[in-house]
Amino acid sequence: MKIREITEYVTDYVHGDVDKVIKKLGKKKMRMGYYPMMAYPYRVKKETKEAPPGTYFTKTGNLVKGKLTKAAKERGARETDPKDNQRSKVPPVTQSNEAKKWSTKYKKSINCNNPKGFSQKAHCAGRKKKK
Repeated sequence: MKIREITEYVTDYVHGDVDKVIKKLGKKKMRMGYYPMMAYPYRVKKETKEAPPGTYFTKTGNLVKGKLTKAAKERGARETDPKDNQRSKVPPVTQSNEAKKWSTKYKKSINCNNPKGFSQKAHCAGRKKKK
């Protein structure tokens, strides 16, 4: 890319007053070493990382799989990354908030005369209480 194309790109997408900043820098005599305006003369638009579909971020920045509920929002959960400026990529899912439910087909297939396991016994006890 040519310098002209770069400055056009920067003026359009990054910072509107780039020409003014460049003119200021051109007038001053710079020495070798660090110059604060030269280090980062452009103001970059903020980038926000969104949570992938079916996930959300906690207040501390962990990615959780599941729906964003009202209770989670009250605790500080949100769709965008709270640690956006500290990391370059969306982190992997560390927690799960999905409720694993039994299907109605599975519930009907349980034999309450001979339940297998603690969960099926508890399910059958609940069924007996309702009747």
